[in-house]
Amino acid sequence: RSEQTNPECVIVLLSNDLVAIDLKSTGLPSYENPYAMDFQESAVTSCEYIVNCPAEVIPALYSLGSRGKGQAGWSNREWPISGGVDKGKDSCTSQFELLVTGHADGSVRFWDTSTNCMQALCRVRTQKLFEKNKSGKVDQSAVNED
Repeated sequence: RSEQTNPECVIVLLSNDLVAIDLKSTGLPSYENPYAMDFQESAVTSCEYIVNCPAEVIPALYSLGSRGKGQAGWSNREWPISGGVDKGKDSCTSQFELLVTGHADGSVRFWDTSTNCMQALCRVRTQKLFEKNKSGKVDQSAVNED
């Protein structure tokens, strides 16, 4: 029997993700996973590793990826799992490093690999750039960003 009679969250391990559900908030929202890195969403078809990336590029990509991500549906509480030691950028490299992956669904994802914890920065969906409209021309006006 658990000694904690009033749990704060439920942790669910899925095949490609770790989900935490906030039991203390109305509506039982999920916590936004700070370590989400689902490569399985779409097969990786190309990969480029960039060393000595200009310092302003990574914050700009993070900002781009954060745009349009509202707090709707996410818990406002801090991620419930802690442990280990994150030695951060100082223990890894003084360079900014970027991984760019191309995927079978046409998306391009950008990852910060400067520290010991690779972080997804943003995803750009390019599929609509390659779809033909009814006239047979490529529609250049539609680009979706995540």
